[in-house]
Amino acid sequence: MPLAVITRNSRAAVDMALKNLPEIDPADFAVLVTRDLPLSPKAFPDGVRFVAQRLGVDAGSLLMIGDHAFDIEAGKRAGAMTMFLRNDPGESRSTGGADFVVDTLNEAWQVIRYGLPLPVASCRPTCWR
Repeated sequence: MPLAVITRNSRAAVDMALKNLPEIDPADFAVLVTRDLPLSPKAFPDGVRFVAQRLGVDAGSLLMIGDHAFDIEAGKRAGAMTMFLRNDPGESRSTGGADFVVDTLNEAWQVIRYGLPLPVASCRPTCWR
């Protein structure tokens, strides 16, 4: 499954961050969208549409995962499905009307791997809106 990164950071910042994660290489991502590209930043849908174009798919076939309402807004404006990943399960910040809300990367993986919706036995009510 192709993966992409859309960030408001520079490519240099992404490369530096990935040095702290030796099991992940920039080549693991099909597309890296950074502020170095001439695209409007999130919450504009430009980055999501760019990823769809580079992958040769319709934006509606993408799942935009983010931890900020701007991520969700960008995905929705591009026509992608959206998933809000909370940094803290107790947080009350806006999920931006995401299609799915998960508390952990494991919950996100369950949605991606097994489809929609999550199996009831492995999901609390916060897993989706």
